[in-house]
Amino acid sequence: MLNNKSIAFKLILVITLCNCNICIFASLLGHNYYRSRLILRKELVRNARNLTMASVNRVETALTAVTKVTEGVARFLENGRPTREELASLLRSTLAENSEIYGCGVALDTVWKL
Repeated sequence: MLNNKSIAFKLILVITLCNCNICIFASLLGHNYYRSRLILRKELVRNARNLTMASVNRVETALTAVTKVTEGVARFLENGRPTREELASLLRSTLAENSEIYGCGVALDTVWKL
């Protein structure tokens, strides 16, 4: 069949078939790149969401512990009328026993006399 065709025809046929194969390969490569990019983007969003939730949970745990301590100090102040020395001792011991608290203070109404 191709025996009686010219060499130019045979070259054109081979080059055309090679170009078709290259085009098919390039389109498959492009599609693979596009799909991989979408998958990686979804994974990145999921990882960012998980990291954010982990950070929120860590902060929430610390805040919950601090909230319990402050509620305990508030209950103590509501139920008693400590002197200035007792109040200073309470604040010092609260700071010493709780590493997640960096400072504390008490603001009293004007009806309190220390």
